[in-house]
Amino acid sequence: MEHRPNQALERIREAEARTRSAQGGVCFDPGPELDSTLETEVFHFGRYEVINELARGGAGVVYRAWDCELERYAALKVMLSGTWENPARVQSFLREARASARLNDPGVVSVFDVGTTPEGAVWFAMELVDGPSLADVIADRAPLDMDETVALFTKVARTLDRVHTSGMAHRDIKPSNILIGHSGEPLLTDFGLVIDVKRDELNSTDGPVGTPAYMAPEQAQSDTSRVDWHRADIYALGAVLYEMVTGRQPPAFWHLAEQPLPPVGPNVPRDIEAICQKAMSQNPADRYSSVRELLADVERYASGMPVLANNTSLMWRGYLFARRHWPTIRTSMLTVATLSVLAGLAAGIWLYGMAPEGVSAQTWLASIAP
Repeated sequence: MEHRPNQALERIREAEARTRSAQGGVCFDPGPELDSTLETEVFHFGRYEVINELARGGAGVVYRAWDCELERYAALKVMLSGTWENPARVQSFLREARASARLNDPGVVSVFDVGTTPEGAVWFAMELVDGPSLADVIADRAPLDMDETVALFTKVARTLDRVHTSGMAHRDIKPSNILIGHSGEPLLTDFGLVIDVKRDELNSTDGPVGTPAYMAPEQAQSDTSRVDWHRADIYALGAVLYEMVTGRQPPAFWHLAEQPLPPVGPNVPRDIEAICQKAMSQNPADRYSSVRELLADVERYASGMPVLANNTSLMWRGYLFARRHWPTIRTSMLTVATLSVLAGLAAGIWLYGMAPEGVSAQTWLASIAP
């Protein structure tokens, strides 16, 4: 198998350098020059043959690739050049691969392989999800149908609950990091900011991390050493639910203006709005204590039960329950009323039949009445 990493990396370096120069140091975009190069030359990273670029971010570029040994497609994530010499960046990049591999979860994009080229470029290969992201789905059809929203959201929440149970926190939950597989199942990806919350040395960062629209207030602080990262993930999960039912991102740092979360709109059930508000509470202590607790409230809504987030009176909860189940309640009430009438008629007929011979039924009934 032909192996020419030097050419691939040199072309990427050249494209990066040109774009960084033009953009003042902003993350590069190789553009058509690299695309045209990929059309005429074959680049390999280990046993993976690069086909085309899929996406890019601050940590690396993701390519569609072909696994020449196992003969299957894969997604290949390669670190941006210029970051390979930074041990902390390399460890962060590898931590993403290790976290996904350690989870080995059906709701998380799988990692197959990790490698380093002779030039120092670090890469890892993962499952190729040939489907849209949740961000794409929202952009195409938002607001989503409530049944579809609940079905997708509960699956993502179950996955994140397992991530938290393993001792990790994602720290960058957002629709673009949720991919929809060919079977329609959502898959959580991009563990580039993941930490093990049990390891104190990873809980302190140099500053804010995450994506502004989905960042909890405490996540945006310069000192995040005391952040409860599980509750920060819960905030982000609430922001995802908010976007699914409204079709718009919650305003970034809306809480800094000391104003309430913008309402979801008249067509969104009150219970769903209450869930969003509780999950996105400014004070971490006011949020759900765990993803499992948030998930339970969404499942209560789905089953027609009043949600705990809707902190209203017992009378109002009873009204909500009756309104949601009115067809069943109405049928039950009619059935009970009908049975009562029939039972009364049957009792009357029986009593009339019990009257002694020669005595009218009315007289006999009057004589035995209390």
